[in-house]
Amino acid sequence: HETVSGSIIVQNLRKRLPLESEKRMIAIIRSANDSSSDIAIYISRAHGFIAKGPIKRDKVNETIAPIWLNRFPSTETITETGSEAGTERGSNLSNYDVSLPYDVSREMTTINNAIESNLHVTNLDRFQGQMNNLKSNLLAIKSDASIIPIIGMINLILQNPASDVTERWYNIRNRVDGVLSCALHKNFRVPKNTHGIALDSSR
Repeated sequence: HETVSGSIIVQNLRKRLPLESEKRMIAIIRSANDSSSDIAIYISRAHGFIAKGPIKRDKVNETIAPIWLNRFPSTETITETGSEAGTERGSNLSNYDVSLPYDVSREMTTINNAIESNLHVTNLDRFQGQMNNLKSNLLAIKSDASIIPIIGMINLILQNPASDVTERWYNIRNRVDGVLSCALHKNFRVPKNTHGIALDSSR
C-alpha cells in the first residue's frame, strides 16, 4: 500500500490545468501536520492552509475568507446570512450595505494620500469632508464600543488638523484595518457557483 501525498496531487493538478482555468481555482490544504515546515510546503503547492480540527458550521466562511480574498482580491461576493443569492458590490441589503467595507478601504487610501500631500493644510474643507465620510461609514459598519476610540481619534483630527496629524492618522489606519478585516471576513460567503473537490490524504 502506497501513501500518496494529497498536496503533491494538488500541485500536479494545478500544473496540468490551462492557465486561465488555474486562475479560477483555489486549492486549500487541510491537515493535522501544522509545523512551520509543513505549512510552508502546503502553501508552495496550494493557495492556502487550514489546520485539521473541528470547525463550527457558522465559522466555515469566516475561516476560508482570508485565503479566498488573498487569492481573489477583487472578490465582492458578500451577502448577509440567509440570503439566497450572492449580492454584487454596490447593492444594498436590508440590514447591511455590502459596499461599505470597500468604500471605507478606498476612503482610507484617499485620506492617506491626502495627508502625504498636505491636503489637510492646503484644502482643509475637502480634507474634513473626507474624514467625516470615513466616520459615517465606520459607524454604519460597526456601531459598538470597539469603534468609539477610532471615532474619538477622527474627531481630534477634525478639531485640530494641524497637530500631529500623521501620527494620529497611522494609529487610526491600524485600528480601521482591523475593523475592515473583521467586517469582510464575517460577512464573506463563498459564491453559489463554486464547485469543490475534496482529497483525503495523510499528507
